[in-house]
Amino acid sequence: MVGEVKSIKALPLAYNEADFENSARKIVFEIYHHWKTDPGPVVIQRFTDGIMNTLLKLTKEVPGRSKIENDKQAVLLRSYGRDSDIMIDREMEVTTHVLLAERGLASPLLARFQNGLLYGFFPGRHAQLPLPTLKTETSNSEEREGGTDQPLGQSRTIWTVMQSWLDALPSKSEEARLQQQRLQAEFDKCFRELTGDRSEDSSDYVLRHCDLLAANVIIPPQDPSTEMANHQDLARKVHFIDFEYSVPCPPAFDLANHFSEWGGYDCDYNMLRTQTTRQRFIERYLEYYTRHESELKKSRNLSMRQLFDDVDRYRGMPGLFWGSFSLIQQEVSEVKFDWQSFADQKLAEFWAWRKEIDGSREQAGEEMPLRERRWRSES
Repeated sequence: MVGEVKSIKALPLAYNEADFENSARKIVFEIYHHWKTDPGPVVIQRFTDGIMNTLLKLTKEVPGRSKIENDKQAVLLRSYGRDSDIMIDREMEVTTHVLLAERGLASPLLARFQNGLLYGFFPGRHAQLPLPTLKTETSNSEEREGGTDQPLGQSRTIWTVMQSWLDALPSKSEEARLQQQRLQAEFDKCFRELTGDRSEDSSDYVLRHCDLLAANVIIPPQDPSTEMANHQDLARKVHFIDFEYSVPCPPAFDLANHFSEWGGYDCDYNMLRTQTTRQRFIERYLEYYTRHESELKKSRNLSMRQLFDDVDRYRGMPGLFWGSFSLIQQEVSEVKFDWQSFADQKLAEFWAWRKEIDGSREQAGEEMPLRERRWRSES
């Protein structure tokens, strides 16, 4: 069962993109009444990094305050994309956000409205590719997001999410129905291969982000007094944002997905990290894990080699995950994005992985795709 969470204020208002400024201010004024009359304008900034939702930052620019001081009081308004509830459990999203916020792992969730959320703003900048080097450290609180035991139960996992997406795939044409059947067969096969005898054992499943691309990593402003000649030598805190895809899953899935996200929306496989870098990343990840071992389930007993190999086994799953997602988005999304091409690209990653696993690529004498070459490269 889902653990008890505090009640979040529900506003009887809906965000209207056609009148976004007035609509956004009206929603925020419901929780910050004083913003209507206090000195200073309410400035609205639109973020365009995401391709799923509308995200606005509302800042009350109080005269006499610095930008950093005003940013600390800023609010983010996120309006859901059309029909996105087909793919995302919004109740689970709210529960997850609240529980993480209570543990210092997310900004405060301020209110819900009919088609979105209001929550606090983390000052900082989005990480850029390439991401900071592995000398970078997260703070105690943010690091915990890597694997967090929360009372969410296991009725919804990465596997049930993927199954729900496969069920929702377009099926109007014969071609679409055949694709759905083929992807379903592959999903069933992957489930057997990757879970094996542990398919009913959820002891290794922890709450994970599952969408940890660069835009969801926030680097707070750096204190100028601590700057060094080489900024990459600094140990920095980071924040993670946007938990709508968070769900219990094996650590290997989320790590494989994170490594896959290095390619960005452009799927630039030259940006993917090699074996040496992935190994260092996983070593650092496990350093944190062992420091907080008493807070986590002892039964996991992860080792670097085991986790490295598991991540390698899962490397094709982000292609199936986001490929299926994008096929649905192609049908329902109002965002100007080439969802079909993105779906084709992600599914091509999955099929390339499958051909390496079953040996069919080598048997056919085909060249190894760039993504697989980069993944196999040692340095």
